[in-house]
Amino acid sequence: MKLQDLLKATRRFVRTHTVGVTGAGIVLLCGISAVSIVMLSEPEQGDTANAAPANAASASVTASSLVNQANGNETSSDLIKVPTGEAVPIEALPDPAATAITSYPAGQMVSNQPGGKRPVSLAVERKVNTDQWLGDKLVIGPKESALTVDMLRKDGGSMGVYNMPAADPVQIADLYFTLTRAGGEMMANSDYGLIVRALYGELVIPVETMKASTQQDIKVQLHTDHTLTKPAGAQSTSMQINIENNMGEMYVTLPIENTSLTPEQLKQLKVQWQNPDGEQHYVDASLIDYNASYPHGLRFLVQASGTYTIILPT
Repeated sequence: MKLQDLLKATRRFVRTHTVGVTGAGIVLLCGISAVSIVMLSEPEQGDTANAAPANAASASVTASSLVNQANGNETSSDLIKVPTGEAVPIEALPDPAATAITSYPAGQMVSNQPGGKRPVSLAVERKVNTDQWLGDKLVIGPKESALTVDMLRKDGGSMGVYNMPAADPVQIADLYFTLTRAGGEMMANSDYGLIVRALYGELVIPVETMKASTQQDIKVQLHTDHTLTKPAGAQSTSMQINIENNMGEMYVTLPIENTSLTPEQLKQLKVQWQNPDGEQHYVDASLIDYNASYPHGLRFLVQASGTYTIILPT
């Protein structure tokens, strides 16, 4: 067929939707607003019956999808499905210890007798999570006890006083203290006791307690949480004291944070002990000098594990 005849045939059938010219191997597909000309190779002999239906089905699906989208009539099969689901709530915040920075600062062991000239430097394992949490781990073993005993024999005194390394204030502070069986036995045989001055209180272990606990480690945890609500009349931050075993008599001193109390009010102060069951009791305490920031503190006998707070009764 000549070119002029082909153009005439095209103009004649421009308004039809589908025109097939099988002899020339040409299929004209005309859309609503345009005419698409698809050149197909002539099928081989024996494949003619299978080729036409497949091509027609493919064209039909494509045309149907385009028309549906143009008219705003998309079906579920025409749309891209974006998977959605309910948000998963976070039930607990990350453990502060897991994100804390670990260091090994050194504190000093000195004699309780003023004027000592041979302080002993002992390191602690310290974990700090910004201003939220401070965790100190102090272990007094045979080596640390031997150095302490040697220092006390030269400087005099009856108790080794360990001053924890300086630290910035934090909301929550923990001291994990361990006096090993061998370390305690060495201190006991030399008739020396031990005081550990932590960030928010101090722990006192008399020599008599060491002599009664030579068969096991002494383990104590001091936990202070400034975010907790204080009891009525509180004059100190509450401290939770956990003792792993019954180790005999141990004392803790809490600083009196209200520095404006009168001498008469200082005499009225008491220490409230709340046991794990929620029962509250007063324990005997004595007023002592504390440090430069807090002139006074109350030292009391630790009855058992629980939370202790200095109270001014009303």
